[in-house]
Amino acid sequence: MAVGRYPERWDKWPKSRAFARFATAAWGLTTLGEFAMRVTPIYRLTIPQFLAADRFLLYGSIARYTGTIWLYGKRTGIFQEDDDPPRPITRTTQAAH
Repeated sequence: MAVGRYPERWDKWPKSRAFARFATAAWGLTTLGEFAMRVTPIYRLTIPQFLAADRFLLYGSIARYTGTIWLYGKRTGIFQEDDDPPRPITRTTQAAH
């Protein structure tokens, strides 16, 4: 289970700390950006129009955040550490999924 290994990773791998800090900063910027994108439509659209557009703003913000975190993780290699090599795909690992 990944949760049980989190404190170990935090102390052992500086990449994990950097990733957690980046994810926190990205989430903060995402929520500030979402707020900024909502201010103008609130004053310019009717309530039904704003409520229709609001879902796109929310889901768009979440998609941008998820994509940013995923790309950052792929680029830095946080999802695969040297001390944690990927397991080969076998019948037992396929059955677990």
